[in-house]
Amino acid sequence: MFEPWPSLDPSITGITPAMSLRANDLLASIERALTGQGYLEWARYTYAAELHRQLEAESVASHDFLQDAYVQAAARLALANRLSQTAAESHLTCALALRDRLPKVALALKHGLVAWHHIPKIVSRTDLIEGTDHAADIDRDIAESLRGKGSWSSKAMRDMIDATIFRRDPDLIRDDRKDAKDKRGVWSDGEQNGMSSLTATLSAEHTAIIMKRLEMLAKSTCRRDPRKKAQRMSDALFAITMGREFECLCDEDDEHPCEAEIWPLVKTQQIGGVDVKIVLHAIANQSTLDGEDDEPGYLEGHGVISAEHARDLAKQDSTTVRPTGNKKRPAPEAAPEPTPEPAEPKPEPAVPTPEPAEPMPKPAEPASGSEKPASAEDSGAQATVDPGEDVTDEDETDESETEHEHETETKAEAETGEEPGGTASNDGAAPHQDASREHSDAGAHGACSSSQPNRAARRAAKKAAPTTMNMPAPPKDPRFGNLDNVDWDKVTPRAFEVIPLPPVKRGNHYRPSAVLDAYLRMRDLYCMWPGCNQSAWTADLDHSTEYNHEDPAAGGHTHPTGMKALCRFHHLLKTHSDWVDDQYVDRQGRTRTVVITPEGRTYDGPAWTGDDLFPALRNIEWEDPTPAPPRRRKPDQPTRTRSRTEAKHQRRQQERNRNRLRRELLDE
Repeated sequence: MFEPWPSLDPSITGITPAMSLRANDLLASIERALTGQGYLEWARYTYAAELHRQLEAESVASHDFLQDAYVQAAARLALANRLSQTAAESHLTCALALRDRLPKVALALKHGLVAWHHIPKIVSRTDLIEGTDHAADIDRDIAESLRGKGSWSSKAMRDMIDATIFRRDPDLIRDDRKDAKDKRGVWSDGEQNGMSSLTATLSAEHTAIIMKRLEMLAKSTCRRDPRKKAQRMSDALFAITMGREFECLCDEDDEHPCEAEIWPLVKTQQIGGVDVKIVLHAIANQSTLDGEDDEPGYLEGHGVISAEHARDLAKQDSTTVRPTGNKKRPAPEAAPEPTPEPAEPKPEPAVPTPEPAEPMPKPAEPASGSEKPASAEDSGAQATVDPGEDVTDEDETDESETEHEHETETKAEAETGEEPGGTASNDGAAPHQDASREHSDAGAHGACSSSQPNRAARRAAKKAAPTTMNMPAPPKDPRFGNLDNVDWDKVTPRAFEVIPLPPVKRGNHYRPSAVLDAYLRMRDLYCMWPGCNQSAWTADLDHSTEYNHEDPAAGGHTHPTGMKALCRFHHLLKTHSDWVDDQYVDRQGRTRTVVITPEGRTYDGPAWTGDDLFPALRNIEWEDPTPAPPRRRKPDQPTRTRSRTEAKHQRRQQERNRNRLRRELLDE
């Protein structure tokens, strides 16, 4: 026999007496024990698989099932694990699957990345992939999801596995769905004490509708009904099937009248109960419904469904398809920029020169910096693009041409003794006066005559003419095909703009709009509290940062980045106790949640949500609504710096800020 663990040194087992630990230390010890339990379960599975391998190598081929290595190994494991033969065979099945089909998932279990109780579900949901070409890819994808940050509920684990298989091997799922539809049926089995069980296999949508109907009837009784919810649902099933009235079984009297909301059975009605329209939500990408891809969908009350199943639901007459996303509208045309008016030229200061024989006009030039050269865009000239040639800077071309003209004119002046423009030079001027004259004329580039335009005028005339712009050819990409014959003059920017969706109702900045309500439930799928399985369609929509009704600008806003689905229990737990939660968007654009215990220990929210199943939801754009104005305080209300509720919300926000800073430091 082995030495009992309690007698071992605590430094070996890592188990410390509970009485000596505080709350956070106790939680940390539980997490460490869960990680160690995963390692021990991995060891049990590894030993079981090795036992089967050795017995299989020693066994002789025989048709006798008693000599089968599987049966022989399970019989030994039943004794070692203190299990029945059936339970031991199930344990061996998981062991062989982890060894042969899911080796990377086995490593995740070894390192404590997945809880041991999820392993049977992973093995059973991946049973159909054994021997297929996608088995290794599915194993890798599931292990990668398990390594992500966050917690796993049983339904989120189921949906993640199904979505992974649907994406990798849709043909296998399609064939399996056809076989499953042929296995519909109803069976009964007798049990002890005069009871019996009824089992039915039918389509996922029909099952979800029946369960919704039964739940509504079960909730319609008053609080004094002595039956549990499951018992009321069982009675409701019989009443619906037989067309009888479903009743509340409370002890009704004059002092305590029955408050049940059950409609009585009338002669014109075949089935009594509650008067309510049952709505079942199914989600799928538009490309999936159009047959462009085989991305999986989602059915409320069931989980992930195949693309073919989603298309079948969309074709039913009772189905209403409501697209969710941004619409587009023509983008407003940009107003043309006004052409700047040329500035009034300022006369140059007069240069003291002797009076010539004939009066000569004074040179005029715009002040430096007083006028910007007009571009082809400003002057209205059309630009012709010639792919394959280099782009030439027009400003540099203007400057070089102007300087070249000035040099040529100056040279002509030196050779002929005439001013550019045909004006005779003043031979009687002193040398220093000629230098001053040349310095003054250099700025005008020979614009000394009314017949010679100045530099600004020449530029404006040149810009007004059709201009050819040369630019290099775009890079060749096989995705765009042949671009040699593209007329780039006709290539225009996007002519449409996205219309953001409204996150709030009109006149009420606290209540989410109908489209935001649907979006949040599609994005979350389940309650965002770690490990919760409650559906998002029966949950509350909670502001992560408390909404400040007195001053909405200072509190949490009604926006996808600050709201999530929480079931009623966890919503009340967070609101009316010292629990704190937070919400943020990670670097991949995925919504993340964090829950903080009253002692300050932090736990990540769900590791897999509708964000992972439908990544296109992240591309939806929302309006940024202006917060409602603060409420005016009535004169008779007491004036205090901060109410108790505001103080509580401020403390929670400080806790969120500290955790966000800690998370950013850890990410760095």
